[in-house]
Amino acid sequence: MITGIAWDHINVFPTFDNYLEQFRLFIDKIEPGGVLIYNQTDPVLKQLVEEHPSTVTQIGYGIPEYRIETAYACYAGGSLRVIKVFGEHNLLNMHAAFLVSKE
Repeated sequence: MITGIAWDHINVFPTFDNYLEQFRLFIDKIEPGGVLIYNQTDPVLKQLVEEHPSTVTQIGYGIPEYRIETAYACYAGGSLRVIKVFGEHNLLNMHAAFLVSKE
């Protein structure tokens, strides 16, 4: 799973392309027939995955349709009891974890 690309290791990867190459290498290490779950709301990540040749199943995810009910987050595919933390970032992580657990 790749949750997003943010060039936050400038001291290690001197150029942005060098940083992106690390994600390409990660994708290449997934065994053929494996699964890559990625955050398609990140435009840089989405483009990298779409342009990168791969033999793996690619599953993009985003913020699911949802409604907040007391301490539940409900969305297409089920509902999860969650701690009282909400917001787009948490919904993205919850959706990614849901997809990983389904695999």
